[in-house]
Amino acid sequence: MLNDILEKSYPRRAFFITVAALLGILVLIRYIILPELEPTVKTGLVIFLANISDGIIVSMLVTIFIGVFLFFLTPEAVKKSRIEITEPRNLPELFEKAFPVAELWWYKGGCGRYFRTKTLPAMACWARRTSLSREVRVVILDPLNTALCEAHATYRRSTASAGLDEHTWDLNKVRHELYATIVTVLITQSNEPRLRINLSLASHYSAFRIDLSSTSAIITKEDRKAPAIICHPENYYYKSYKEEIILSESQSRHVPPLAHGSYDLNYLDKSSVEKILSDSKLIYQGMSEEDFDKIAITCREKLNPYE
Repeated sequence: MLNDILEKSYPRRAFFITVAALLGILVLIRYIILPELEPTVKTGLVIFLANISDGIIVSMLVTIFIGVFLFFLTPEAVKKSRIEITEPRNLPELFEKAFPVAELWWYKGGCGRYFRTKTLPAMACWARRTSLSREVRVVILDPLNTALCEAHATYRRSTASAGLDEHTWDLNKVRHELYATIVTVLITQSNEPRLRINLSLASHYSAFRIDLSSTSAIITKEDRKAPAIICHPENYYYKSYKEEIILSESQSRHVPPLAHGSYDLNYLDKSSVEKILSDSKLIYQGMSEEDFDKIAITCREKLNPYE
């Protein structure tokens, strides 16, 4: 428990502030207030230091004994299956720590907004800095599946954080976000040769998102207020979530890389979006110029939903 608190900046800061405040209050009561009320409890510096030393020695012995006892008492299977729970506010810090060292990043989720605006650019950046290739797998919803997109929109409207979004989640909103992620991934795949990217479109959606890297598997819900589950590579559930992505990917439709053309996300326009989606055979009947323009704007804006 204490280890979980100290690993993360926000609870660590709150913990130290609380402990310092309590310690200050106790010192004030013991060495200032109580001696005024009862002179017999007054103590000198030598006695104070001796009491502190005795307390530290006893505390260390008890702590070591309990730690060793629990270590040998805990079954190996329990150690390997242990998972962590963290608050949403700690997620940015966890992601930032993982980006520089992650040799792979597998994502399975809904629309992939955070993945396209933060994770994918960070992976490309660190691949260039280290001159090392990295594996990226992406599984998101199929925008051509109308019933699926409508069901996902209904689910997103029912979450506690739905009111934080600028636009209401509906069929068009889901499709525009999905297409923005698809276009961003395909362009990045073309422009970043050090990233080995595989993009798949699933015909089913889940309440959970999986961000699996070399350092951890981070499981979140489609609700930015919900806590996250953290599993490390030696953990049984890390391997289970990895298997989940592989199975989902095998049942999804693979999107091939762009055959030709060079695009810049910063200057993307609606004609380029139409060309990319046409070549990928991802245009649905009735898709308009307005849709292509909206997708291009979404790609250029790169708005992180968690900032």
